[in-house]
Amino acid sequence: MFVRMTRKVDILRHEAGHLVIGKLLGFETGEIALDDQEARAGISLTPNLPDVPAAVGYVKRRVTVLYAGVLAECLRAGKVDEQLAAELLSARGTASNDHAKVRELLRVLAGFLGCADNPDIVQDLANQMHDHARALVEKYATEIHRVSTELSQLMKAGDTLTKEQVDDLPAVRVIMVGSEQA
Repeated sequence: MFVRMTRKVDILRHEAGHLVIGKLLGFETGEIALDDQEARAGISLTPNLPDVPAAVGYVKRRVTVLYAGVLAECLRAGKVDEQLAAELLSARGTASNDHAKVRELLRVLAGFLGCADNPDIVQDLANQMHDHARALVEKYATEIHRVSTELSQLMKAGDTLTKEQVDDLPAVRVIMVGSEQA
C-alpha cells in the first residue's frame, strides 16, 4: 500500500486536529491507523452524563472535535482555508463522514435545547461550534503540525499506532489535557 506523500501529510494533519483538540477538550484519545486512502483516530465515547447540561456540554465538545479534523487538514500558514474546508466537508471521504456525525449530533443538541424544529437555530449552533473549532485549530496550529509531522515520520500505509504509542509521542506529551473549554 502506498499513500502519496502530500496526501499522507494532509490525512495525518486531519487526524492530528482531532487528536490535539480532543485532548484539549478533555477527551481520552486512542489509536491512530493509516491506510492507503484515509486514517482514523480513536476517541473514547463513554461519557458520564448525569444531567442535560452535562449532555449538552459533551455534544458541543464532540462536535468541535469533529470539525477540528477537516479544519486542521485545511491549515495553510497557521490559518484555516475555509473554502477548501467547505469543499472537503461536502465531498466524499473522511471529512464528509465527520460532517454526517456533526449533523446528527446537532439534531440531538437542538432536541436537548428544545429547538429541534428550528433549522435557523440548528445552523446557528453549527456555526458557533465550527467557529470555536477554527479558533482552537488556529491557536494550536503549531501543536497540530508537530503531531502530524511525528505521525508522518513514523507511519506508512497499513500502520496502526496504539494509544500508548500515540500518547508517548513528544508532541502529544506536552498537550494539556482538558485545558480548553467548549
